[in-house]
Amino acid sequence: MMEIYDVDFVQTPNMDGNKGSLFVDATLDTGDDAMRIHRGVPESLYEAWEKDGFSVAMYLRDIQNAFPFTEESDDEDDE
Repeated sequence: MMEIYDVDFVQTPNMDGNKGSLFVDATLDTGDDAMRIHRGVPESLYEAWEKDGFSVAMYLRDIQNAFPFTEESDDEDDE
């Protein structure tokens, strides 16, 4: 099961209104560690998720598929 262990929200000047980038560090179902970066996330959604304790259920339901993401793997054996 997915486990989220760190979440950061960063507002950037080039995004409309109260939107920003959401950085989610997690262990995926595969057991791999990865950082997912979602762009264009409303700050109000981040705040609601924070109040929910950054639950995996809310991430899967309200964020994962609603906001496209890029994923960076934490593989250390690249070199």
